[in-house]
Amino acid sequence: MIHISSDAALRGEQPIAIYSVSKAAVNMLSQMVALDGGKDGVWSNCICPTNVLPGMRHVGPPDDPMHGDNPSKWEVPPIGRLGRGEDVAAAAVFLASAEAEFCSGSVLLVDGGVQAGLRAQPVAG
Repeated sequence: MIHISSDAALRGEQPIAIYSVSKAAVNMLSQMVALDGGKDGVWSNCICPTNVLPGMRHVGPPDDPMHGDNPSKWEVPPIGRLGRGEDVAAAAVFLASAEAEFCSGSVLLVDGGVQAGLRAQPVAG
């Protein structure tokens, strides 16, 4: 089983609190299925993508400055580009392959390094 969650499950995002909580529940569901199903040959993993093109930023409240599907306003991940649907698909293909047969209960972050840590921001002059 491959569940699709969100990076918002791993770091709460206040403007979309309910979304963050529900995606954290998806992560835990995936891990519980891995625990319960492992003896029967059931593998369960979860993919947590960040914002990816073409976009789904419309989930936030209208007054959220990050609201909207305009990628030019999105934070660019540390790898230097926005994510694409193909990035998430590649993670799913890996988890569905024989190469991932020892992966179960995994939460795979597909975010271009966004969750790696806080980056230095320019100091206002």
